[in-house]
Amino acid sequence: MAGNAGMPEYSDYIIYADESGDPNPTSVDSDYPVFVLNFCVFRKDVYADSVLPAVAGFKFAHFGHDMVVLHEHDIRRRNLPFTFLQDEHNRTEFMEGLSGIIAVMDFTIIATVIDKRRIAEQQTATADLYELSFGSCLTQAHDFLQSHGQYGKGVHIVMERRGIREDNRLEREFQRTQERATSANEPLSGFEIIFADKKTNSTGLQIADLTARPIGRHFVAPEQPNRAWNLLSPKLFNGSNPDSDERGLTVLPETRKARRYPGPLTAIGNYTRPSATGSYYSKTCRPPALPAFNERTQLHSSFRRP
Repeated sequence: MAGNAGMPEYSDYIIYADESGDPNPTSVDSDYPVFVLNFCVFRKDVYADSVLPAVAGFKFAHFGHDMVVLHEHDIRRRNLPFTFLQDEHNRTEFMEGLSGIIAVMDFTIIATVIDKRRIAEQQTATADLYELSFGSCLTQAHDFLQSHGQYGKGVHIVMERRGIREDNRLEREFQRTQERATSANEPLSGFEIIFADKKTNSTGLQIADLTARPIGRHFVAPEQPNRAWNLLSPKLFNGSNPDSDERGLTVLPETRKARRYPGPLTAIGNYTRPSATGSYYSKTCRPPALPAFNERTQLHSSFRRP
């Protein structure tokens, strides 16, 4: 790309984003009182060479075709076309296979959790949780790309459409976030949002959807067993130092809550980068080393339904 005059130089990475929870700050579900925005960052060559065929092979094995969209909500509720998961044997095999695929995928998670209970306490009912979390994830994505030599390259963020009004508001906030960063001499240039229809069969969007809720569940109930979190926690972005073993999950709004949340955490509405004490660190629940999953034939046969 760089060698063609007039052609933009695109990044080696692409970002797929999805959310978990209700972004309405006044509606607080006692069982799941959070909103999570989840950025899944893939190297394009890895995505094309291993992620796409792995997910396609899984779909072929379980459905006979690859037109199925893997929605976390439908899988959890066992809705169509996942009614066969009502059989416990089928469900166990399906979930273990899906978890195994995601576990060995090479991608990075940049996520922001908003605790809606604290939003209610601070009486910030007018806050747009989607916009707040987007600003936080965007600055972290910028740090990730900078640390991987992507300065000045165009990066696409693929997101599901939520509605004309909501999408326009997000685009305006996107522009304001970039302007604030530029005025602070920390420009967030090169990003472009791509809105995809909700029915789009995008593998990246499905992975972002599947991995968002386990992050929220871990925040709400960190003491409860959460196998999905165990697999995902090593994929969390570990700040601007790629060699660091400390991986963080940004939590909004600001809190000095102890119990595994060393504060102060990033303040609500503040898009500065989280500091070393401003992220939610998890050094626990590290899964054992996983075997390499490189052979497509092995992948297909391992997850075939009886």
